[in-house]
Amino acid sequence: MAACSCRGDIRPVDVQARAHSSQGFACYQRGDFDGAIAEFTAVLRLMPGSAETYFARGVAYADRGDLERAIADFGESIRLDPGQTAAHQNRASAYMTRKEYGRAIDDYSALLRRTGEPDLYYRRGVARSLNGQYAPAAEDYAAAVKLDPKSLYACNALAWLRATCPDAGLRDGGRALVHAKEACALTEWKNPYCLGTLAAACAEAGDFKRAVEWQKKALEFGSAYGPEESVRGRERLRLYESGRPYREAPARP
Repeated sequence: MAACSCRGDIRPVDVQARAHSSQGFACYQRGDFDGAIAEFTAVLRLMPGSAETYFARGVAYADRGDLERAIADFGESIRLDPGQTAAHQNRASAYMTRKEYGRAIDDYSALLRRTGEPDLYYRRGVARSLNGQYAPAAEDYAAAVKLDPKSLYACNALAWLRATCPDAGLRDGGRALVHAKEACALTEWKNPYCLGTLAAACAEAGDFKRAVEWQKKALEFGSAYGPEESVRGRERLRLYESGRPYREAPARP
């Protein structure tokens, strides 16, 4: 019986595209982003409608630090495949790095129309807070916590906003304390950032003695607190020692 030939099932262009794609991922894995970009570009010359390849090249551009091209590739990936969740997420992250918070909010909102993941509410809340939209940010953090009571970042962010928000109408020492304590409990009272938030909440509630104690406790973590945060933490400590709460500076969208 004659052997069956299946060579006609795979076009030469497909073989070439797969080879370039494999080389692109290999380059990316070893940190050769320029090489990865070149290989993915070769794929797109052969298969210009590949949403996956635009996404892959966008990731390589982003890791190389070329956010403008990364955003363009993520956008093309989304245009070709509107259901590209990863492309939306990565483009939103790129927008956040570029401080284009309004555009990041749009991407997170698009994702939330498809899924109600708590982390997306948290991320949109961060973007909204940095964009000066404090009330919507508080709503997003609260939604994240409601969906996932163990959402550490959302708990801490909500407590921080309630304690330090430039908008006096949103500050609430009592509510800040509730969420700050929840965040500290989730980290077994060992996370300096959460302890710093608890200190800010105590100060907003008027308990400056406890604010000083918790801020000192946070500073005891030293390098785990980070050098820049340690400087800011000492500045807040001096405020609490003088009987003054800490206030975030108004955002500049």
